[in-house]
Parts: sequence; structure tokens; C-alpha cells
Amino acid sequence: MHRPTVLWPRQQANAGPGDRHLNRGAMARKRVRFTYPEVLIKEPIIYLLGHEFQVVTNIRMADVEQKMAWVMVELEGDPAEIARALDWAEAKGVRVDPVEGDVLEGN
Repeated sequence: MHRPTVLWPRQQANAGPGDRHLNRGAMARKRVRFTYPEVLIKEPIIYLLGHEFQVVTNIRMADVEQKMAWVMVELEGDPAEIARALDWAEAKGVRVDPVEGDVLEGN
């Protein structure tokens, strides 16, 4: 299935003829589970990740409680940028675990 590439206004304004966001061949998709400690539950980690890095975030599932939270998120973008974004999340204190398949799609 072909999905169109999403360009945010900031990306559209800066896009040039060879911009990597327009090259679907360079895009990768990775599904991960973020587990948040209590001190980070109210922090906008996924929002910041989507603004600080050239990745598109898609929340697939989540469970948030007072003392712990987890989120299954799909990241789409350049493989190196996805890796940088995940390293940043881990440096903030979020546990990052890979997820195989997708519960909602049955893959």
C-alpha cells in the first residue's frame, strides 16, 4: 500500500528539488514501545521528538497511569534520523524497546 509522504509546514517551506522528504526510497518505518518512568509521564516527549527530528510519529496504542506509562509508536523518516530520535528519547530517560508487527493491523 502506498501512503503519501506527510510534510509539515516547516518542512514544506524548506523543501528543495532534491529534498529527502520527497524521496520515498529513503524513508523507513520503525515501531517501538516507549516506557516512561513516573517523573516523565507529563513530559511531551513524543511531541518534542516530532519537532526536534525529521520524523513523523504515529501513536498506535498507549496506557497511562499515575506511576508508569507506555506508548507504542511508529516512527517514519530517514533511518539515521530515526536512530538519532530514539537515542535522544533514551537519553531523556525513556525506555525504548522494538516492536515486531502491529496489533492493530494484525502484522
